[in-house]
Amino acid sequence: MRIVFIHHSAFFAELEKTVFLFDYYEGELPEVPAGKTLIVLSSHSHGDHFSSRLFRETAKYPDAVFVLSDDIPARAVPAGVRERVRFTKPGDRVRIPVPDGEAVIDVYRSNDLGCAFRIQCEGKVLYHAGDLNNWYWDGDEEDLELGRQYREELSRMAGLPADIAFVPLDPRLKDPYIGMQEYMASVGAKKVFPMHCWGRFDLAARMKADGACAGWEDRLAEIHGDGEEFIC
Repeated sequence: MRIVFIHHSAFFAELEKTVFLFDYYEGELPEVPAGKTLIVLSSHSHGDHFSSRLFRETAKYPDAVFVLSDDIPARAVPAGVRERVRFTKPGDRVRIPVPDGEAVIDVYRSNDLGCAFRIQCEGKVLYHAGDLNNWYWDGDEEDLELGRQYREELSRMAGLPADIAFVPLDPRLKDPYIGMQEYMASVGAKKVFPMHCWGRFDLAARMKADGACAGWEDRLAEIHGDGEEFIC
């Protein structure tokens, strides 16, 4: 599997016959190889996860399918694309035909806005958290409730580990590590990619140095800049 970090929380995941594009709003898109199905997912309407630029940048792929959180306004979708859009909400299961099979997308509830996605396709499992995270800012009552909601949603994924997971590691938080730690403890992944880092590409290395990912440090990817590629 080829993974390309585009920018912020946007990733390009290329399987043998299918390509997934997550939470694109700006940055340079890799080319989708001829003959591969492109599935574009947007977890919610925040400006650092979705922009109408998405449709301009993918216009050269007329068979692309779009899976959009239903908080994204329908008016943001160009008329010529609407027949290929599936608006979705937490609790949905979306099935999209791909060569020799289908992509099965389970939609989870974000404790911020919109949703997170768990995808089964070509014998692989991918997870993109969107803004589902333990948003531990100051430790007040609201933070504690967000943490409770986060763990409740993770409990729905227990026993369903991913091959590839994209999980927030936000430097603005009082504890930037806790959301990823809880995901890896409750669900797990063979490889976890930090996102929502606001350009702080040192955070993964710092997490390792702090011993905050003991037991799975070899599974935590270190991203050094936009456009970096990984083979998993």
